[in-house]
Amino acid sequence: MSAVNDGSIISCSCGDIPIPFDILPIHDLLIEDVPGGNIMDFIPFVNIVDFGICTSIANPAVLAILIFTGNQEGPCIPIITTPWMPGSFKVQVGGSPAILTNSTTICVWAGEISFDLPLAFTVTIN
Repeated sequence: MSAVNDGSIISCSCGDIPIPFDILPIHDLLIEDVPGGNIMDFIPFVNIVDFGICTSIANPAVLAILIFTGNQEGPCIPIITTPWMPGSFKVQVGGSPAILTNSTTICVWAGEISFDLPLAFTVTIN
């Protein structure tokens, strides 16, 4: 397992496109000269933007479209309320465990968000 950094690619099990993970440059860890993230970097539309189309009927927008058109697709509006898990036991970033390549989080619309392409190889602690 390695830590992940800004620009790593994430996807949602209910979304149709993978997206870059956004980490604000506020932490004390650089990974490949790019900000590293901690388990608290799960804020919708800051760290995680939309995954294009959502297919979860738990999403009210998808359910409404399904009822009216029969199509089970709607806009992705990610709502994440839990930190990435598991986090690193060894590396702290900004006072919280670093995010690992096997870390996941869950959208309230039932999608599991995970890392497809982490961009980390070496870690520099400032």
